[in-house]
This record gives sequence, structure tokens and C-alpha cells, in this order.
Amino acid sequence: MSARITFPHFCLIMLMVLIWAGNMTAIRVLVTHDVGPVTAAALRFSLALTAILGWARLRNERVRIEFREFVHFVPLVALFVVQILLFNVASMYTDSGRVGVILYTNPFWVMVASGFIFSDDRHTVKGVLGSLVAMAGVTAVFWESFTGAHASLLGDSLVLLSALCLAGILVYVRVLMKKGFQPMQILTGQMVGAIPFFIAMALLFEFPLRFPLTPVNLAAILYQGLLVGGVAFIIYQQMNRIYRPSQLSSYFFLVPFFAVAYGAVLLKEPVTPGLVIGMVFICSGIFLTNTAPGAQPDAATPQAPPAGNNKPDRPA
Repeated sequence: MSARITFPHFCLIMLMVLIWAGNMTAIRVLVTHDVGPVTAAALRFSLALTAILGWARLRNERVRIEFREFVHFVPLVALFVVQILLFNVASMYTDSGRVGVILYTNPFWVMVASGFIFSDDRHTVKGVLGSLVAMAGVTAVFWESFTGAHASLLGDSLVLLSALCLAGILVYVRVLMKKGFQPMQILTGQMVGAIPFFIAMALLFEFPLRFPLTPVNLAAILYQGLLVGGVAFIIYQQMNRIYRPSQLSSYFFLVPFFAVAYGAVLLKEPVTPGLVIGMVFICSGIFLTNTAPGAQPDAATPQAPPAGNNKPDRPA
């Protein structure tokens, strides 16, 4: 593992962070431009799966899963489907910046769960302090949900549930990796299992399917499917082979900042005091948690990318 991140690699890591941060804006665009949330999920992950399989073939990486092994993926697929649906539906009710800030509370839920489940990942003072700081930020955001004109309690609550599901995904991914599954197998396995559910639910609940072929909608779905699901994942995979997870995770606290900036600039979303206070506290908590001694790569992020960012070994 390299001890110092070179400037070209720093640029790639920042590109990855910027792509992840734009995921919330992209889904907000889709679900507010007459695209059903389940339809958006089906299209996004079909594109992402195509990109990832193409990369795996180019790199000659193993993605095959034996039929008898699929039983191990049932909990993962179930959590993934629920997490993405919560994420997409929440984006109909709350601003993309708020989605980005609340979704990125998932490292704290991962840390709490991992401390009880894995013997080699016990709670640390710095990690607990980071969680407390982050919870203060969540309180500030949700206080505005109760009292602010620009916040939706329903939307914010759905995002928080999505963050909890994402944390469950990341914890279970670690379980699968301990069983010997490779990151590429896990990522493709969860998508192959989930896409049929997204398609079936879209046909059941959103028929006739809606996807107006406007430049904005096409750009948003291509961004989610190819950039978030393809380019950002590939960059992360390559950097993860070179640098320690703790080196990479120290950049993840920037994602909520950029998510808020994208929403403000591109969608003219209000940057409220509660959101700013919550963002500062949550990002500080992410930094403390991810730089705590013994921090695990699973707890470094949201996949994720992602809510919603589908990055099983790193965080639509």
C-alpha cells in the first residue's frame, strides 16, 4: 500500500467524490420530472450493471456466483431493494442537499452495529465521539423538519431509514467477504438479484411506465447509471488497490458539502441554517469516525456509491 496519495490520484479521488455527491441531484431531477421512482431504479441499475460487467470482463475479474451460493445473497438483495426504494421515494419529498446530508449518517450506524457484531471492530472513544457529533447534526436537520418551511418530515424520515438500510448492507457485505466472496461478485450479485424486483414493481405500480425523453432526464439517468455506477466505482476499486481504506475514507466527509452545493446551484434549493449546522456536525462526525483507530473500510462510506451509491466494499 502506498503511504502518500500522488497528485494525479488525488484528482481521481476528488472526481469520484464529486460524482457521488451529484447522485442525489440526479435522482431528484428524475423523480420531479415525471419519472417514477421505481422506474428510475430499474433503469439506473441496468445501466450500472452493464458498465460493471464490461469492466469486469476487461479486467478478467470473477463475477460468477454458483446457484447454491445465491442463498447468501437473499438478505443483501432485500436490504438493497428497500434501501433504493426509500432513497428514490424520499427524493420526491425533500431537497437533494438534505438527502445527501442525512444519507451520509450511515457510517455511524455501521460503526455502532460493527462494534457489536465483529470482534475485530470494537468501539473506540474517537468513534463514539464522532457518532455523538453526527447525531447532534441529525438533530439540527430534523428540528428543521418539524419547524422549517423548506423541509419535509416525511422525506427526511425516509432518507434516514434508507441510511439505516445502507448501513445494514455494508455490514452484511463484510459478512459475505468473510465467507470468501469478492467485491465484484457481491456488487453484481446484489444488482442481478434486485433488478428483476425493480422491473416487476415498476410494471405493477407505475404502469404505464413514464420516462419523458428530455435532455435533462437522459442526462440524469446516464449520470446515475454510467458515472455513479460505473466510473466512480472503477476509480474507487483502483484506488483501493493502492491506498489504505483510511486514506480514502478521509475524503468521504466532503460528499455532503458538494451534495448541498449541487442542490443550491443546479436546483436552486435553499441552504437553510439547520441544514448548514447539521452538515457541519455530520461531516465532522464522519471525519472523526473514519479516522478513528481500527476504523474499517465498510464504515467509511455510504453505493453508494451510494444510496444509493452501490459500493459494497467501500457509500443512490
